[in-house]
Amino acid sequence: MKTSMKLVKSIAAVLILSASFLSANSLIAHTALAVAMPADGAILNEGPKEVTLRFTEAVRLLQLSLKNGTSMAVETGFNPTSNSATAFTVMMPELTAGTYTVNWAVMGADSHRVEGEFSFTVDPMAAETMGTNHEMPEQHDAH
Repeated sequence: MKTSMKLVKSIAAVLILSASFLSANSLIAHTALAVAMPADGAILNEGPKEVTLRFTEAVRLLQLSLKNGTSMAVETGFNPTSNSATAFTVMMPELTAGTYTVNWAVMGADSHRVEGEFSFTVDPMAAETMGTNHEMPEQHDAH
């Protein structure tokens, strides 16, 4: 009887520890990009005047860079932020026809750096499309 009681207590302790571990893991999930404007894969007839990023929680925007279709950097004048916010808007220079990739990096309250990228195309002759806004699959945690 004592052995079975010890076993029950051990199993209960393991279950409690497992439950608390799973709860802690869900609490430390990293922030994600909720919306990008223009959206990933969008086709625009003219270059956007600005790029807006909206995140699932308040973050500091550490990096926002823009590259053209030949991987050449396009100057945006971006400066990292010192204040946390859920949304950021960065003015864009005049963009000519081509495909552009936005790379971004943020730091959330948990002090983890999270990065991602998305692309859009400027084509005056194409039919415009909205692209997709969802958690970007390219995101990854950059410890």
